[in-house]
Amino acid sequence: MDIFKRICCLLEENQEVALATIIETAGSTPRKAGAKMIIHPDGSHEGTLGGGKLEQEVISAAVRALVDHTCTTIKVDLAAREDSPMACGGWAAVFIEPLSPKPRLVILGAGHVGKALCKTAAFAGFDVVVMDDRPVQTDACGLPDAGRVLNINGFTDPFGDAGINITSRDFIVICTRAHQSDLDALRAALHTPAHFIGLLGSRRKREKFFNILRSEGLLPEQIERIRTPVGLPVGAQTPEEIAISITAQLIEAKAARRK
Repeated sequence: MDIFKRICCLLEENQEVALATIIETAGSTPRKAGAKMIIHPDGSHEGTLGGGKLEQEVISAAVRALVDHTCTTIKVDLAAREDSPMACGGWAAVFIEPLSPKPRLVILGAGHVGKALCKTAAFAGFDVVVMDDRPVQTDACGLPDAGRVLNINGFTDPFGDAGINITSRDFIVICTRAHQSDLDALRAALHTPAHFIGLLGSRRKREKFFNILRSEGLLPEQIERIRTPVGLPVGAQTPEEIAISITAQLIEAKAARRK
């Protein structure tokens, strides 16, 4: 297995993994410096560092590193114990590095604000997916900064239409052309575990939508997930200014997720 190609594939599939590398050894160890292994958040792994106690401790540390989003180095003593007479007689130091894909931003609506947001968010390091039900708006030539531009049937089930699995690492911003499609998209977004759900609009629109969602039985903690009016309050007026204010809020939310 080409471990680096495998990591690239996993990151392209929006999966988070940790890479463990033996960086130093002494005495008898199952593998030497340079050996690598991929660890997934659930503790499953690809490749091997030699098995046994070494891998057990590395996997545990890697799962913690993925939660904390921090690199770490551990030293594993492989000296024989009474309960493990077959153990090696040395030690190994292992560097563990969490690897995350670019944060993904899904923009529902490719109007003036959606297009401006695509540009600013991509510049800020987001992998941007733009979705709209108007073919004229999903011409990729008009959205050169997007990773993907998708034409969908409507906003009632946009993620299903597009075949996109929204995860807890994803960001969603809703800025469609009409209130009804905004509301449809909002309902769909609330059924996902997305880290961030932003809705473009006024405070009056916020109250109207929140009242509708309450009448449909949504709980307060579900409604509180919605950031609206989306964007930091910097007095933005033009589509470009609004896009910058939204991108700043996305960066803020991304930083908070790491804490």
